[in-house]
Amino acid sequence: MERLILAAQLASLGKLDSLRTLFASEREYFILGDPFSPHSAWSILLLLVPETTDPADYLPLVSDIRANGLEPDASIIPETGITNELVVNLPESQIQLRVSRLLSELRAQSSEFGWQTSNSHSFNGNNGIKNSNGHTEINGDGVDVNAKDDGSQLEQRFISDNVYTQWLKCRLRAIDRCCGQLDWFVPLLANAPEAVQDWYYGTANVVNQYRALYASSPDQFSLQSFEQTPPEENICHLLSSTSATRVARDFEKLVVPYISYLNAWEHSLNKWIAKQAESNLFEILVPLSEVNQSSVLETPLLAACYLHPGHGIKDFETIRNIYQGIFTSQRTSVSGDESKKLQDVEILTSPIDSYDFESLLLSPRTKPDQQSLRVLLQTVNSCEVLSSIGLPANIKYVVKMQTSSTVEEKKELALKYLDKAKRAKSWVNIKNDLKTLAASHLLDGVEDNWIESKLISEALKSNDFDFVGQNFSNHGMFVDIVLEHLYSFYDNNQMKNASHCLHLLQSTTSSKPSESKDVERASALILATREISKYEGITLSPHEIKSNAPLETIDHILSNNQISYRELQQLSKIADDLAYANQYDEVMVDSVSRQIRAMCVTYALVNDNFKVAYDYCVPEFTSYNDENKTSLIAWTSCYQVGKYVSPFWDFPPASVLDQQLNILSQTLRICPKENISSILLTWKKNNNLRQEITQDSKAHKTNHQGSSHTASSLNTDPSHSAYSSLSASRIAKAISSSAAEFTSPSNPADSSSGRRTQISNMLVSGLGWAIGANQQ
Repeated sequence: MERLILAAQLASLGKLDSLRTLFASEREYFILGDPFSPHSAWSILLLLVPETTDPADYLPLVSDIRANGLEPDASIIPETGITNELVVNLPESQIQLRVSRLLSELRAQSSEFGWQTSNSHSFNGNNGIKNSNGHTEINGDGVDVNAKDDGSQLEQRFISDNVYTQWLKCRLRAIDRCCGQLDWFVPLLANAPEAVQDWYYGTANVVNQYRALYASSPDQFSLQSFEQTPPEENICHLLSSTSATRVARDFEKLVVPYISYLNAWEHSLNKWIAKQAESNLFEILVPLSEVNQSSVLETPLLAACYLHPGHGIKDFETIRNIYQGIFTSQRTSVSGDESKKLQDVEILTSPIDSYDFESLLLSPRTKPDQQSLRVLLQTVNSCEVLSSIGLPANIKYVVKMQTSSTVEEKKELALKYLDKAKRAKSWVNIKNDLKTLAASHLLDGVEDNWIESKLISEALKSNDFDFVGQNFSNHGMFVDIVLEHLYSFYDNNQMKNASHCLHLLQSTTSSKPSESKDVERASALILATREISKYEGITLSPHEIKSNAPLETIDHILSNNQISYRELQQLSKIADDLAYANQYDEVMVDSVSRQIRAMCVTYALVNDNFKVAYDYCVPEFTSYNDENKTSLIAWTSCYQVGKYVSPFWDFPPASVLDQQLNILSQTLRICPKENISSILLTWKKNNNLRQEITQDSKAHKTNHQGSSHTASSLNTDPSHSAYSSLSASRIAKAISSSAAEFTSPSNPADSSSGRRTQISNMLVSGLGWAIGANQQ
């Protein structure tokens, strides 16, 4: 028992030469037994030699034990001068107690540093340890009771790389706990087993590098605790103090050696990446997408991108940078590949159980291939489009719209985008943005025609007619949409915009006859309205022009513009255009142009223009043909002219009476039988008046020849000669029956306007009912 106490004393004092001699003299006890037993040379050198001792001092002894078991060169043990002092005068029981306590302490420390004991492990040839099922049994003194001491078995024990490797690891753990000097072993690694070298650079050196990089960090840890912690937790420790500018360096120096040594790339970084995503520290993730080992990071990095909570341009730029790093590492094109469109749709429609990091890791969206990268890019593009006009759209929102929104919700989104974008962007950019939203399948289920129709409609409302014409002239609904806005502009007195719409329609050739007719009708309406606007005094709005019957509009023109009756052909053209534009299909005996002629006859008389009224009737209305014989307006217009008396005439001109007799005689041929007597009576009265004027003219001529009046008193105008001899009572009697409705002004100074009003009232009561005029 004293030999264990002696060995402990020598080891703790660092007397390695004496310790070597002791081990050599007691080979069976210290060396030939289980190397993991607490009294073995391995355990004593591991646990009792001071950690501050230079490894170069004791590693040769360890190497010799490993190589040849310290076969002694001489049988003489040098005097130590220690043994007697430790055990002198001590009873055997005290010695045994000290040994027992020493063994317990050694066992405890062995377990702490991972130095395996014989109670739980056993030794085999190359690996050093077998359990009881491996047919190796170790007795209490550390000797295999079944083994033959043939030298070969001992050699296998001595050269065991497993024992030596494990001893070196445990020794370095002990040194680290005591001194924190992990780099002491570096000069000796050249002769160490490869397993030790791999372990050192994959574990111990990683801890040492972290301490060097972040010496001031409070988050320090020992080698032993580092080895006992799961890899995913260690990654969080190693990168706990990193930043966007240092993460690439830290990853290469700390993470890569550690994860490579453990060969634990698949999931070790997921926890740390998830933490960065949850903390919105995406700038730190960008450099990781560019490192050499990014292929193992692609899935968690893609998952992190989908968790990005931001909806600003800088946020999406960060995601795009991560995407670009992955794309560059893959060195593959993810641009528009139509052959992969089906896979894209499958990815986008794949449900995500719960929108969290773990679920996203299992989603097809985070599979590192062309399709998933394209889907991410399209999703980010859509986010940028929506955010650019102030819509709070982050990645999660877009994914939700892609996977679970209804068609109505997608339409609502498109309309919301159009409403906001039209205030901030050009229509070319808006069109491109809508293409981007469609490419990301954000508008799946919404028909392209619907989207384009809304785009055309909003662009027209914004008066961007060139954009519509250049981009949508071949659209199936182009004519219908532009016509709708043309009439909307028209009804709201926006004639310039309505004309722009008409120009768009006329610049487009439609293959549908019905559409061509619709465009022609719109053109007729615009043209008619332009012509109407040229007349002074017209108060009709475009909406009223379109809503009224064509004849009502013409009547308004004639009523408010005193000279418009002279433009019969122009008014007829306006009425025809309005009738065509509004599809005015009322069944009428007379054409619109004949009715306009009748109205112009009336307003010519209202404005005391007998000549124009007469010329409008003869021969158009007086000709003996089927059209006139069946026409109400033909004979009534002629009758009106035939019985007309102007308030401006002091005496009816003979020429007018001649024309009236002519038109009345022709009216008798086309009027209904029941009206012949009235017309004939008017003709007779006018004829009598004409005969009286003729007789008076002859008498005046006779009187004139015998007269001695001067030349200045002679006048050949009947109104100043023959009519002057007619008394006022005779004139009144002659015209009273044919113009009973007319009342002479009581005051000779009454204006001509008042007389015209009287004529108008008379004509309205007489003929106006035939053309739909309102009687006052």
